Amino acid sequence: MKSIFAVAVILSFSLGFCENEARWKLAESYVEYVNTIGELLDTTIYAGSTGTAEDYTNTFKSLEKRKGIWDGAKNCLSNISEVGLTESELELKKTAVSNADLAKTIIDAEANLLEGFLNGDEKNPGTISRKLGKFTNDYEAVTKLAVMNSILFVQTLVDSMPDENGKMSYLWLTSDQRKEISNSLINEFGKGIKGGMKPGMDRIKVTAAIICHFVNGEHKSSDQRGKGTKPH
Repeated sequence: MKSIFAVAVILSFSLGFCENEARWKLAESYVEYVNTIGELLDTTIYAGSTGTAEDYTNTFKSLEKRKGIWDGAKNCLSNISEVGLTESELELKKTAVSNADLAKTIIDAEANLLEGFLNGDEKNPGTISRKLGKFTNDYEAVTKLAVMNSILFVQTLVDSMPDENGKMSYLWLTSDQRKEISNSLINEFGKGIKGGMKPGMDRIKVTAAIICHFVNGEHKSSDQRGKGTKPH
């Protein structure tokens, strides 16, 4: 009987370790996803500011770069195993990948419009500018969803096991894992994100600020449980 109990304990520990390993892999990959779309901040958007062929050519080139960034972001998550993930984590992966696909679809449509203008299919710059404005609005929906995904992400980091007072005061992350996430984001976006989102901050930067502020917040780390240590 003792041997059966010992096997059960070992099996339970092993399953728990594998589950946390899968969750950490997703967390690492999502942070990589955010860092990748952070490259968008360095991409100039011309959007027909002068209405010249040269301007639209530059816009077309910038769209190609932006599409490549979103494609790279999608690749950070698309091949992650779903075994051991919670429902919220599965939803995070699904929405983040779908948002990258939506961004690429909008960019493709905008690129096709500009290509038609450059090839002489559409000769009215005013028409092009109006249509580009619609794509800008569509793309804003993508960046808003990116922010919502980061809000969902930080919620997945909270340990479902309450503390001795029945409060969700712990993250399932270790102290080292929290530092790794924070340092990775700061390296890409700068120290300014540590204080959280601020008025006027670009939404792409907000996606990182939400996470960085949260992992440096008052929740305790998993390796502090039962040690009576102060919050992280």
